[in-house]
Amino acid sequence: MNKYATYFTITALLLTAASWISPAAALDFGALPSVAEILRQAGSAELSSPAPAIPGKAVTPEADWTIMVFMNGKNDLTDQALADINEMEELGPAANMNILIEAGRSPSAVQWTGVRRYLLAKDGDNPEISSELLQNLGLVDMGDWRSLADFGRWAKANYPAKNYMLIVWNHGSGWKMEWSGPERAAAKGISYDDETGRMINPVELAEAVRGMGGVDVYASDACLMQMAEVVYELRDAASIVVGSEESEPEAGWNYREFLGRLHADSAALTPEALAAAAVQGYIAHYQTAHGQVTMSALRTQNLERFRELLDQWSALAMQESRTLVSEASSEVLAFDGSDSVDLLNFMGLVQNKTASAALKAKTAEAVDYFYDNVLLDIGATGSNFKKAGGMAVYLPVGAMEESYKRLAWAGNGHWDEFAQWFAAR
Repeated sequence: MNKYATYFTITALLLTAASWISPAAALDFGALPSVAEILRQAGSAELSSPAPAIPGKAVTPEADWTIMVFMNGKNDLTDQALADINEMEELGPAANMNILIEAGRSPSAVQWTGVRRYLLAKDGDNPEISSELLQNLGLVDMGDWRSLADFGRWAKANYPAKNYMLIVWNHGSGWKMEWSGPERAAAKGISYDDETGRMINPVELAEAVRGMGGVDVYASDACLMQMAEVVYELRDAASIVVGSEESEPEAGWNYREFLGRLHADSAALTPEALAAAAVQGYIAHYQTAHGQVTMSALRTQNLERFRELLDQWSALAMQESRTLVSEASSEVLAFDGSDSVDLLNFMGLVQNKTASAALKAKTAEAVDYFYDNVLLDIGATGSNFKKAGGMAVYLPVGAMEESYKRLAWAGNGHWDEFAQWFAAR
């Protein structure tokens, strides 16, 4: 797509250079080298073909949509991966749409293991996988961001479309940068691969999406990923970001609800309509299933201005007493993730408690801007989440984690300074 051509050109070089420097098994994904270092070490390395074609297959004509599902079941979700593929097959893709799945299963799984690529096909209530098996990749590290980028490039090369959506399917832990320490065995993150012990952190996630040339809609079928830190990282890789502030129930998305809405609206399926279908399908299912859930869709093109307004808000908030801000934090809508709270709810609580006219006015300006220019769609079920605003943020209970500073949200803005000030209370 033309609007992502620049990002694709630069990132293709970086991805190739990264693999030239060191094999996947040797890279430390918690401490990626700088862009300058990658380019310096890459030297004159030639770019390899970024998207090998399927042997013996002609590239399909351009569709309206290609949806790519990166389904990492190489963990305790291995059986759920098959269940969700079957769920997708009940309705199959909408008119003039391709749905490509890269699915991984753990060595303990029955039927098949490893990583496979499928072209989704409709089969109704058939309990078997009827979709066309395109490639059997064997052992692939699905916790390696380069594997995700490769899948996207391959899908685009073989199934071109006017618009693209990427769904990353796994557990989720928001902005967390590492998978280590005493919680390792029970940790949740985006695309955790239990075979390799690796995961994709937000910086790598954005790198992967840029490496496939960007997408119109990015979505996490995973817990806790709709955080400012994650969405901001994706701002130049995806036009719209869909995800949940809260943990998802074990079953995750209901793909019958999602695909049913795409079939009903296939003649006018804009990126905005597709993202809204993801939000509303998820909410509709859990209204029936009586789950307590959240889901939102956010536009990324206006995030920079919102971040600027939030920086101004933070500077004013730090002129207040820490006691006032702490009182607001004690009432805020918090999520299962460590130190993750609803940003808009928190700002509103501070506004209600402050006597500062300037802070009240800045809160109104920033919140109004978010709802008018960033938020595309939002839904929630259950009384716990009536106050959900659509985007969570890190608000540390204890000392701020050092790895937080590696995020673009912290590097470009001042929320890390506010979080550090708050943590010192």
